[in-house]
Amino acid sequence: MGKITLELESALVEEILKSEHYKAVQERHFAHKTAREEEAWKMVQEYRGKYTYEVLRAIFDKVDIDTRGGHWFGLMLSKPNVNRIFHSPLQLLNQWMDKLLFSDQTVESRLDCCMNDMRINGASKGLATLLLYLSSQMQFNIWVNATEEGLVVLGRVGELTGRDWGADYQRFNKAAIAFRDANRLKAREVDWFLSYIRKYVESDDNHFCIDEDALGATSETVVVDDVGELIDFNPHNYADLPATPGIYVLYDVSERPIYVGQASDIRSRIGSHNEKFWFKDPIVHTAAYVTIEDKVLRKKIETLLIRFLKSNAVLNKQNVDR
Repeated sequence: MGKITLELESALVEEILKSEHYKAVQERHFAHKTAREEEAWKMVQEYRGKYTYEVLRAIFDKVDIDTRGGHWFGLMLSKPNVNRIFHSPLQLLNQWMDKLLFSDQTVESRLDCCMNDMRINGASKGLATLLLYLSSQMQFNIWVNATEEGLVVLGRVGELTGRDWGADYQRFNKAAIAFRDANRLKAREVDWFLSYIRKYVESDDNHFCIDEDALGATSETVVVDDVGELIDFNPHNYADLPATPGIYVLYDVSERPIYVGQASDIRSRIGSHNEKFWFKDPIVHTAAYVTIEDKVLRKKIETLLIRFLKSNAVLNKQNVDR
């Protein structure tokens, strides 16, 4: 089969809406998705201030696990990431949920606080905005890599840095609402639409292009967040180190990436850097990581990133005692 080229966003959405792919997802998932989200929000309200690990896991599973046992949100609510969230004490988790969902502050202020001052290891922007979305699907949208990149494909938003959480979310959310309203989409389908567009649609300045195969009937589920998020952490605070397999990047005080590493346990690996002469501020000022469990894939990505960064990754380039 060939490719379909379309000039207008509205024509692209119309093509998706009449596709066998959309009809299959609508029949298998959307009604069940709505019920799951409503039940999850009832649990969030019912247990406010008294969440246990078991209750939180039940809430996460409720929104994540679909009719066939698949996972709607991929790595974001996978068992390893949820376990990482649960390394935080329940008191902190309850305070975090209360601040995010029930505070009278602006959404920008709540997100800035929860992603910075009250940040919980493993609780990404995706989880925070998913919970906001559960409270009001018309007011909030789920901000994960896949939905953001879908808006980028459509030309509705530029790349967001994730450094200014509240302001960046407002830009993302405004663009997502404009996309929904312009195309008269249902609020509970926006995350799927943007993830689908990110996966199957290519764009240039004047056209959208999609494979006809992507419009056909399929048993494949488009995962809303199927790529791990790059999450900031403080490399000099042991409690903040991620005890997870993955890739990590160290930045100097000017936010230049100077070192890329991979490990089966990033916390342990960072700990081994601690006595090195170069592992100090301002040489190593901040850090970020992405969870990747596959050992071979980690090594390939590490090598690719080092080659991509070239002379910027000065510690890799100089092959210092690591």
